[in-house]
Amino acid sequence: METSFKKHRNFSVHPTLKITYISRIACGIIGSVLCCIPLYYLRVEFIAQKIIGVFIFWLCWPHIAYRLAKKNRDYKKVERKNILIDAAAAGFCLGLIALNPWPGLAGTLIVHGNSIMIGGMRLLIKTIPCFIAGLLIKFLILGIEINLEPFLESTVVSAVAITAYTLLLSTVSYTQTQKR
Repeated sequence: METSFKKHRNFSVHPTLKITYISRIACGIIGSVLCCIPLYYLRVEFIAQKIIGVFIFWLCWPHIAYRLAKKNRDYKKVERKNILIDAAAAGFCLGLIALNPWPGLAGTLIVHGNSIMIGGMRLLIKTIPCFIAGLLIKFLILGIEINLEPFLESTVVSAVAITAYTLLLSTVSYTQTQKR
């Protein structure tokens, strides 16, 4: 009798993958909105291309990451790599929104919270350099822009994102403690 959740080619999906998949989709939608509000107010060059790029990445990436992890026998290893990509993309987006404080805080909290949820402090230590690398890549490619002025809409959406993410983590924690 095999105790692994993967028995043959047709295997069930591990709960961790389901949680990160749902979290990544929700965070992608909220993150796209968080990224686009400051872009709109900052009146940056090529705003349409940047907004479309943000939405395409954050709406496609969750499905790609899920498929990559689902197809691999060592789903944890793949999911840890996916989290590193999440961190680099979030760092790039933080640079894209000119380090705007509230969306930056929400995105940073969510990305690093996911890394702790999946791999603990060890993975967090690996995600921080990826996050910084994403930020530096944005600065190298598109230049340095800094605007620390908070916008009402992005502040409200950031508060909703932080609250929703906290509730998601609480739900996951509760679910895990109820399993025997």
